[in-house]
Amino acid sequence: MVRPDVVVRDTRVEVAPGEVVEVAASVHNPSTTVEDYELSVVGVPGAWSSVAPPLVALMPDEQRDVTVVLRPGTGWSAPVGELAFGLRCRSTVDPAVSAVAEADVVVTAQHGASVRLLTVSGTGRWRGRYRVDVTNTGSVPAQVQLEVTQPEDELAFALRDATLEVRPGATASAYLVVRPRRPGGPVRRHAFSVAWRLDPPTAEGVVEGAFTQRPVVPRRPVVTGAAIAVVAVAALAGYRAWQPAPDPAPVAAPAPVLISADAVPGGVRAEWQAVPGVEGYQLRRTVGDGGAVEGTRDVDAAQTADVWPDLPAGEHCLTVVAVTGGEASDPSDPLCATVAAAEPVSGVVVVHYVAPIADVGAYDRTREQATLLADAGVTVEIARSAEVPALAARGEPSYVLYHGGFADRAQADAYCALLADAVAMCEPVEPLPADEASPAGGGG
Repeated sequence: MVRPDVVVRDTRVEVAPGEVVEVAASVHNPSTTVEDYELSVVGVPGAWSSVAPPLVALMPDEQRDVTVVLRPGTGWSAPVGELAFGLRCRSTVDPAVSAVAEADVVVTAQHGASVRLLTVSGTGRWRGRYRVDVTNTGSVPAQVQLEVTQPEDELAFALRDATLEVRPGATASAYLVVRPRRPGGPVRRHAFSVAWRLDPPTAEGVVEGAFTQRPVVPRRPVVTGAAIAVVAVAALAGYRAWQPAPDPAPVAAPAPVLISADAVPGGVRAEWQAVPGVEGYQLRRTVGDGGAVEGTRDVDAAQTADVWPDLPAGEHCLTVVAVTGGEASDPSDPLCATVAAAEPVSGVVVVHYVAPIADVGAYDRTREQATLLADAGVTVEIARSAEVPALAARGEPSYVLYHGGFADRAQADAYCALLADAVAMCEPVEPLPADEASPAGGGG
């Protein structure tokens, strides 16, 4: 049988996400018999492409005009850039008889962001803490600039990460500490604003916040008689005359500012502002928000973040102190996070990265690797090795980056073959036999 003649008249078109572009095309039957042809678009998702009409019946040497309709979706998952597509014409009598005409569609980038200001602690004598969550609703990576302002200039601001790089569909956070410039006085409410702007400037906005300043309770004065004061001073002077001077008492460091406490697989990650000149930090787990201390973890002075691992499901509250000369500072204000119950990972998975939990900064390195893999187009999830039964059997508790959903080992091997030149590790892991599998638990 003779192949049909298919022509796309405009071989390069441009369309924005959510908009529609119609591409003119034609189909010709060069055979000597009547043909019914089925028309479809290949190379782009069928959800946003179609042909009108989808079926044509042509007499010998007859030609018919058709229309290719392209309507790319919106949102962070929308395609972007130049995509090749084809108009396929296939005989309904003999599907082996077909032809394809190729063209290109350029889907323009979509820019957008959703910004929220979350209050962590909005009332205090000395400070308030907030988190700015920026979600990239566009289809390309976004750089978002943040600026905190208050016309009355009654507050000082410390904003970590005033510039955020956010992948499409992802959320990045900046942490804000607010301090009154003049502590004390009556209860006062200070309004402030966080302005955000996409760079290059395609969108901008403002979110509002407030800090309620509480009075500082003054110390009660100590009243003594003049005679008692004179005698006390004289006695102290005489005592010091023959007593050797004691070693100076160590000066306690100021209390650190706990910036965040976020749930991670099987634990809580805490981050705080560095305190200059300290010998180290101690992370403390408390009963509720500000209750009794039920556990401690010593942290090196070079660290300003740590993960408290192996926590059961539920809410856990942490605080941090700075240690100098063996003396601990006042504790920071506590922050709490809720750890979700661990669910075992089932089926065949592919492991892309493993970091022993006992290593310093293991979770942060795992998260950085997840970002690098995402930038390379590889989707992964973070879990503990205890939640992947086949890995739990290996012994050393670790954080794991994995990709799941494979029907069998062959499918996982094929996936790794495609990524051979793109990733450093791609290890298929099959589930344990039923008699060896055990529920996920703590310790890994």
